[in-house]
Amino acid sequence: MQRDNAIDAMKGLLTLLMILAHVIQFFLSSHKITDFISNYVNLTTFSGFMFCFGYVCYLAYIRKGVRRSRILLGSVKALSAYLISGAGFSVLVAEDPGRILRMLTFSDMPGYSEFLLSFTLLYILVFLFLPQLKIVMESGILTFLGVGASLGFTLLPYQDVENTLLGSLIGSTEFCTFPVLAYAAFFLLGGWLANHRGSAGSMAFLLISWMGTGCFLLYILRSGQMPLRFPPSIWWILGGAGIVAIYDFLVRKIQVCVLFPFLAFVGEKTLFFLVVSNLTIFLARRIMDVFHLQAWNRWFCMGTYIAALLIAIFILRLGEHGKKKEK
Repeated sequence: MQRDNAIDAMKGLLTLLMILAHVIQFFLSSHKITDFISNYVNLTTFSGFMFCFGYVCYLAYIRKGVRRSRILLGSVKALSAYLISGAGFSVLVAEDPGRILRMLTFSDMPGYSEFLLSFTLLYILVFLFLPQLKIVMESGILTFLGVGASLGFTLLPYQDVENTLLGSLIGSTEFCTFPVLAYAAFFLLGGWLANHRGSAGSMAFLLISWMGTGCFLLYILRSGQMPLRFPPSIWWILGGAGIVAIYDFLVRKIQVCVLFPFLAFVGEKTLFFLVVSNLTIFLARRIMDVFHLQAWNRWFCMGTYIAALLIAIFILRLGEHGKKKEK
């Protein structure tokens, strides 16, 4: 079975947007435009990644029947990425190397690395429950019930959750997390759509997703504020659904676009780009603070974004060149 390049392109788009949001948050002060971009990316990106992983999970692990050991390998890669990014944040941003030990014992959650631990747990859950996921994703009714159950996890009391593993599963008020079970609605929808791709399935997904975003917009109109993100309220989870559906639609319409191969390339190496970009951002922020270069923050923002991508691409190309020489 060939790779679904459209899903890779969607992951690539989400990756580039996440890196953009991170450099904005690190280098630019609050402003209407930057706040809008940051909130938009925050709302849609993790949900989008969960959708893509559910889609790929069905195609690769269920339909194609790839060895389940590959799933465990994915969890090891995600955990390694979490530890590398978390160590970088602890040393370069928090300036507290002691946090590394607390991170290893899952009693502390380093900033801008939380989503990587959530991906680790997601891989483990897929490994444990793959047969059950197949049954759910191949049934519209069970997928709908699963989505409802997932949204129900946003209603749990999080106050006493202090362990980062449990917090990454169900949420916590003690630290920022991306609770896997609350966002699993997108994972299940992604898997369902992979099995029901077609005009009817795609339209149903688009309709359901925009109903969710409609509820989110209605909440904002009535309350006058954004819903809670950490831990995510049900309104926050619903908010990104319509945009995720639009992304899925658009990447299948732009495959002739000159940017499509680049997006697919980034999407194939999402984890690598996110880790390299995080380390680049942490180091650039440290340099700016040490040498008191805050007046150059806009240049740091732009330069760090470009540098992160170029460094990641250079390392990947270097690795490919090394493999060719060995052959």
